[in-house]
Amino acid sequence: MTIIDIEDEAKAICTRLYYGWVDKQELPSLANDSLLYRTVQDKLAWIGFDLIDRPECPWYVIRVKQEYDSFTQFRKRNQSLKGSHLALILILYAKLLLPKRVGQVNISQTLDISFEEIYEKFRYKFARSLKIPTSKQRMENILSLLVNQGYLIKKRAENVYLAGPSMFMLHDDLLSDLAKASLETLFGFNGNNDKTI
Repeated sequence: MTIIDIEDEAKAICTRLYYGWVDKQELPSLANDSLLYRTVQDKLAWIGFDLIDRPECPWYVIRVKQEYDSFTQFRKRNQSLKGSHLALILILYAKLLLPKRVGQVNISQTLDISFEEIYEKFRYKFARSLKIPTSKQRMENILSLLVNQGYLIKKRAENVYLAGPSMFMLHDDLLSDLAKASLETLFGFNGNNDKTI
């Protein structure tokens, strides 16, 4: 493959990554050609993105470079995410991704969580009243938005959730800010104020 061919293919791959992620199986050339991989990395870096290629992630994911991505910018990009969504993202990150990151489980192991487990463990955390648990419908609505935003993948047959590509876009500083923003929801300082859900 000539340099011109690599440039053209790199541009095509960057265009495909425009929406944030592409399944790795759809881009086999990226895994097999180190020069092409570096060219794609360089093109993305030039416009302020990192190419995320973690072994436990089935997608090539792009995210805004950490130095350009503040929590304020994250909130502007994700205005539909309320406090309950942020708290649940953090909880499910700890359940579905963190065990692989810290070596508690093999990176090839599939981690999932069922709707029933989520509801049983967190129905009071996401309730508007400390005495009355949130409804299953409301919990499904919270989860549905996270699926639509790419934070979760839902396997409908088993009614379980897996980490989605947007989870891999969360860098360490952003996770720390998510934790701070979620304290009220997680620890019930003021109930749940997400009136729009």
